[in-house]
Amino acid sequence: NSGSRLTCIHFSNLQLTGEINAGRTLKLPNLITLDLSGSNIREAAFCELLGLAGQLKNLDISFCTFSLDCLPPRRSKLSKIESLTMKGCPALNDKILPRILKILPRVKYLDLSHTSITATGVDVKESALKLPQLEHLTLDNCNELTEQGLVNLLEISKGSIHTVTVTISDKLTAKLLAGLKSVFPHIQTVNICHKDNTIICGKSQTSNNAVSESN
Repeated sequence: NSGSRLTCIHFSNLQLTGEINAGRTLKLPNLITLDLSGSNIREAAFCELLGLAGQLKNLDISFCTFSLDCLPPRRSKLSKIESLTMKGCPALNDKILPRILKILPRVKYLDLSHTSITATGVDVKESALKLPQLEHLTLDNCNELTEQGLVNLLEISKGSIHTVTVTISDKLTAKLLAGLKSVFPHIQTVNICHKDNTIICGKSQTSNNAVSESN
């Protein structure tokens, strides 16, 4: 069958036209990596690709503009995802975020950067809202992210997460970010960035000292 041996598809920054599976012969049982970042793919085509994929582990939909409401109903197709990048997705907001997190039991790398999330609605007491395997969380240029929202995201991945990348903002000060170690001692590295994406602190937190505050 057409596409049966494909393990990776990269449509990054492509202007896609026509139907994905016009002949209805495409099958992607071995697809592991799907990169749609910056493409103009429509929701219907995206959902069709998900439906065809059988082993998807890496998904990049950075800067895609389709509604993310299509993700939660496709839990079975996303249950094996280990890396999910949603950088710059305009549809990623506080309403949809908890629903997406619930369907990612195996995610190890999660990129929510350049979005408008506050994460205040992430309920740490809800058993379904746990990311037990998350290791790396990227939140750079999430300028609406609050202190409580950051704590919520770290709390639901407590015990597994070891690397966090986050940007200083009006809501997240350098002093606050530098003190994450005292609250979450399992975190090894905190990359603290300025708004221009310059990393000002990226030290490994292997001792009892938090990352030093930058002036």
